[in-house]
Parts: sequence; structure tokens; C-alpha cells
Amino acid sequence: MVSAPHKKSPSTLNKSGNRGPPNDEETHVIYGEEKTIDHTVRFLNNAKERVECCIDSKVVCVVVGAPQIVEALQYAKGRGVRLHFITEISKENISYCKKLAELVKLRHLDKMKCKFAVNEFETISTAIVMRKTRSELKAIYSNIPEIVQQQQYFFETVCDKAMPAEQRIQEIEEGVELTRTRLIEDPN
Repeated sequence: MVSAPHKKSPSTLNKSGNRGPPNDEETHVIYGEEKTIDHTVRFLNNAKERVECCIDSKVVCVVVGAPQIVEALQYAKGRGVRLHFITEISKENISYCKKLAELVKLRHLDKMKCKFAVNEFETISTAIVMRKTRSELKAIYSNIPEIVQQQQYFFETVCDKAMPAEQRIQEIEEGVELTRTRLIEDPN
């Protein structure tokens, strides 16, 4: 469980017990909902300056519905960590997006299907794997600098294409249809 913003958080991912990067480079797969949420909370608690996250529109309700994650976001925000999230905001998830926007700087991008987060030293990517009659939550965690940098670059590229959440929410509430403009380059 994450402490209130004025208290020290007990949940860290590095082996030395300090917030920040783990001492050894590692990449591993995490199996199961409980372990994935625990690693996500630790990842959020390890961030010193920023957390950048892309999430599928169907996962927003999971994020705002998991008390441990909400508390970790509040704790990070209280420590001054910059929280930037990108998702597809739709009629179906607008209420969840409004809740998330109270905690993070939220942006909208059509057809966002990624599920990853990156801070200064770590990245975690999640997947919901369908198995015949049930779904299984898995994640990949890494603190290898080159992988972290790659995810940071990808987030920045996607962020440049995203619009502010307030604008998209207003469009949905006012019934405005999205218009798309594409630049077509003449090869001649």
C-alpha cells in the first residue's frame, strides 16, 4: 500500500530500498494481476521527476479502478513527479478519463493501443493475454538504459501527435465529430 503524499512510500523496486534505479540491469516478465499491480506501484514510487504512460482506452477504467495505482499516482504527484498519460478518449471511457485527468496531464490520440509506462530509469509494458476461457495479465519490466531511452523517445513522438484531453472531452460533450487532416506529399 502506498503512503499518503507527506509520508515516505514503503514500496520501492530497487534492491537497496532507495527510490531510483535498481543497482543491476534487468529485464523480466511479470505474471498475474497482483504482481503486475505491485510492480506498477513500485515503478511509480521509483520515479523522481516524471512518468510517461500510453494506455489503451479499455485500460483507463482499470487504472482508475485500482486503489493501489491511484494512491501511487497521488503519492507521485505529491512528490512533484510530472505525470503525462496518453489514451484514446471516447464516449465509452470519458468518465474514467475525467477521473484520470484529475491526477495526470492527459492527452488524447485516436486508436492508441499501447500499454507502457516509462520513468527516468525503468519501463514497464503490460498485456492482457486471452486464454480460452480467461484472461491473464502479464508485464515486461526493464531498467536497461537503451530500452528505457527507446520507450522515452516513442512516448515523445506519440505525444507530439496527441491533443489535450480537455479539447477532446469538450468535443465529445458538445457532440462535435472529429475531423482529420492528412498531409499528402507530392513525390515529384
